[in-house]
Amino acid sequence: MKKTILAFAIVFMAITSFAQDKKGNPYHTLNGYHGFLEIGGARSFNDIFAHCYTISTTHGYQFNDRIFTGPGVGCEMSLNHHILIPFYASFRYIFNDNRISPVIRIRAGAFYHKKDIGPYGNIAVGVRIATKKDLAFNLLAGATYYGDITVMQSDYKWLAGNSHDNQENPSNLSLTFSMEW
Repeated sequence: MKKTILAFAIVFMAITSFAQDKKGNPYHTLNGYHGFLEIGGARSFNDIFAHCYTISTTHGYQFNDRIFTGPGVGCEMSLNHHILIPFYASFRYIFNDNRISPVIRIRAGAFYHKKDIGPYGNIAVGVRIATKKDLAFNLLAGATYYGDITVMQSDYKWLAGNSHDNQENPSNLSLTFSMEW
């Protein structure tokens, strides 16, 4: 009887020791669903989209402690009241599993602006600061490509001398802050 109880106790301890969290990295990124909420600012090289504010959200799957992919949508608003809405697929790679680690993000998709639909792309690099296994903050600097958009003559008084609509490119450089859960 003592041997049976002792054998049962050893098996029970072995099973429960695997169920406990191993002593290790408390900032290890968990697999499964992840979401991101980003806010930021952008600077374009043309007068119409010179200064923009951005907000976006991305939701997807964290495959392991380094690779994330998922769809997202955003909104970029210029001070001249133009709004660009990108829809994209996002890929994110975390270079190490430390509390503070470098990260790269790549997005590809399309955008909508009034009557225009065109290609959208973004690449950003930065730093990820983990606070827990399921919460982190990111600071990223990046470059965004938008296809050309049509700016109507009636939108701006200084275009009034032109007899046609203009094609503008709102591509920009950006700085974003995001929360990851």
